Amino acid sequence: MNPVKINDTTYEVTLPRGDKVEIGDREAADFKPHLKLSRWEGESFIKVSLPTAAQSSPVIEGEKVGWVETDLEARFYPLEPTVAGGFTQNELGGFEFEIILKKKPPTNQIVLDIETQGLKYHYQPPLTPEEIAEGRVRPANVVGSYAVYHESRGNMHASQADAEKYKCGKAFHIYRPKVIDAKGDWLWGGLNIDEKAGTLTITIPQDWLDKAVYPVLVDPNFGYETKGGTYYAYWDFDGSKFTAPSGGTVTSISMYLMTSNGGNVNFGYYNDNAGAPGTHVAHGTAENLGSFDDWKTIAVSGSITNGNFYWLVGQQDATITDYYDSGDANQEAYNGSYTFDTWGDNPTIGQYYAAILSIYATYTTGGATERLSSDSGSGADALVSLQTPAAKTASDTGAGVDACVSVQTPAAKTASDAGSGVEAFIARLLAAAETGYGAEASEIGGGGLLRHLFASELGEGADGLTAKIEKPNKGGGMRLWT
Repeated sequence: MNPVKINDTTYEVTLPRGDKVEIGDREAADFKPHLKLSRWEGESFIKVSLPTAAQSSPVIEGEKVGWVETDLEARFYPLEPTVAGGFTQNELGGFEFEIILKKKPPTNQIVLDIETQGLKYHYQPPLTPEEIAEGRVRPANVVGSYAVYHESRGNMHASQADAEKYKCGKAFHIYRPKVIDAKGDWLWGGLNIDEKAGTLTITIPQDWLDKAVYPVLVDPNFGYETKGGTYYAYWDFDGSKFTAPSGGTVTSISMYLMTSNGGNVNFGYYNDNAGAPGTHVAHGTAENLGSFDDWKTIAVSGSITNGNFYWLVGQQDATITDYYDSGDANQEAYNGSYTFDTWGDNPTIGQYYAAILSIYATYTTGGATERLSSDSGSGADALVSLQTPAAKTASDTGAGVDACVSVQTPAAKTASDAGSGVEAFIARLLAAAETGYGAEASEIGGGGLLRHLFASELGEGADGLTAKIEKPNKGGGMRLWT
């Protein structure tokens, strides 16, 4: 993942899953300590930079791009997935914005400029004693960090392609920075993002800076993630509330789970009832995980209505880890003592939390793709029959789309056949060889259209038309159409 030079002021790194990271500012006249992290083919991004008027040429050392000033340095480089606090961080790769303080700074805050497109930030506070007692785990570098989600793509997706692309809508995780001095002494820096002001501020305790041996390294890490940064194993019923962006039919629910001991899980969903899971709509069939660490998908079938709230729910009967990030108030419904695979209306909820579960639903909005060629109907249903005429034969009776199929195999019809619609039209064409009327009597090259179509010495109907094109001595080949 060595940087590729884009121009004199910009380098680019492509992460293993194809995400692009720009180092420098392609619009600047000289190289700047600037980072642009993109997700979903550039649909959303974060730009973060160290404000400075200093001019400095980039320093390239392997995968690292450096910027050097009198009192400061910055280094930018990709990160591999790592295991911290019991699970993988930088799941899709990550990027380091490393700042080196060469001497004691005039202030204990490092203020970076930040710009965002299509994203929103969720602060991750310390867990409460109650949450810890329930078995929830928030790794040290996640405490005081920010989970970054798509601002409009939620956890309900109208196509399989969107579901695979966005999953639960998470783009990044900006982990709490570690601050380390030249002796190896370290502590966690404070992190604050002010979207309105466009600032990302790292705060270091002043008394620690006073005693530190310089240089001091500050290492904010931007992780590319799809699942939540906090987890817990002791849950029986866990769900999150989301809005349906359109109406349709749910086809599956997916949830990120991890276990090495197996266990059964099942997913379903409920209508919202004044902020609580209400009427049960649908659920799938329970499945055993075995050893597992990934997104698990279970088929579920039920309807949703545009703009309504729904609770996407997972249930389990063993010690299986699920994931989440702190989110909006009362967005999570949790019960740590619930009978597995029970899906009645208005389920008992032990507690509500401000949390976004790593769960999402895939649904369809309807349309011809949901119909088979054997289905009867009209409109969009008929379109499918037209696309798969093999399901119909010329001997079939009918009108409308049936007739469309019949006209594709006219050899099976003769002028003596009775019928209506297109069938009758074919009979009329074949019978009106000399004296037709209207379109049948159109003159092309001195002879009636039907005379060319009939071509009895070579065939009849569509067969005759083919022969006419292949035998220019009977009508001039393609002059037939001019």
